[in-house]
Amino acid sequence: NIDYDIVSADEMTRDGLYIISYWGAKLTSGYHTVVVERINGEYTAINYKRGINPFDLSNHASNFKCGYYIK
Repeated sequence: NIDYDIVSADEMTRDGLYIISYWGAKLTSGYHTVVVERINGEYTAINYKRGINPFDLSNHASNFKCGYYIK
């Protein structure tokens, strides 16, 4: 079993791994699910912009749908 907590964008304050889903900025850009790692307040996403890239959570908070913190 995988131990996890359900989180909102505002609750993504602990270092570690998150799986999050959000709507794209444009209606036609779809629904996205990415793995986000937080280390010392900095976010990096896997499967974001076709690779591993810095992730600005504030750019996606308004479109945030669900998130899971992996314990």
